[in-house]
Amino acid sequence: IINSLAATSTYSRIETRPNWAEVSLSALRHNFRVLQEHVGKDVTICAVVKCNAYGHGVEECALALQQAGATWFGVTSTDEGVVLREAGVTGSVLVMCGLYAGEEEDALRHSLTPAVFRLQDAEALARAAARLRLSAKARFHLKIDTGMGRLGLALAELESFAEDIKRLPEIEFEGVFSHLASSEVLDDQGTRE
Repeated sequence: IINSLAATSTYSRIETRPNWAEVSLSALRHNFRVLQEHVGKDVTICAVVKCNAYGHGVEECALALQQAGATWFGVTSTDEGVVLREAGVTGSVLVMCGLYAGEEEDALRHSLTPAVFRLQDAEALARAAARLRLSAKARFHLKIDTGMGRLGLALAELESFAEDIKRLPEIEFEGVFSHLASSEVLDDQGTRE
């Protein structure tokens, strides 16, 4: 389909049109502070800056958000987490899509918090923590599938997963999150699910 579309003049114009996005870092900081005030100071916001802050410059955006008070950042990959560390981000960094096999030690060396949604991922993290002889347990966040069907532990597997990770003393469950499958769907009272 792409080859046939590329032959059309409309598709060629779309591919060659310049795009411009101007990001006001002061507005970004302001918006974060307003959101923090709205949810309350006791609520921790994870500033999701994955995919180069959605194409807007991850280093600049993450540092601006950190200046505004953000203490958690969400990225897609270990590599993105390392970029944040190298840019000077000191807050917690959640690798939302988990780790690829072999990235565990690199993630731990850079104090990244991986998402875990399979027992073999938890076991690999535990083995890496043991090899590195960390002074503290390696922390992870459990991603639960609530209907998106991409990444996440099925609710039916939660109990057995919890039992299995008890035998991994090198790791520690720190938090849980999900990706809502239908965040725009209203229930019969007109509120969002």
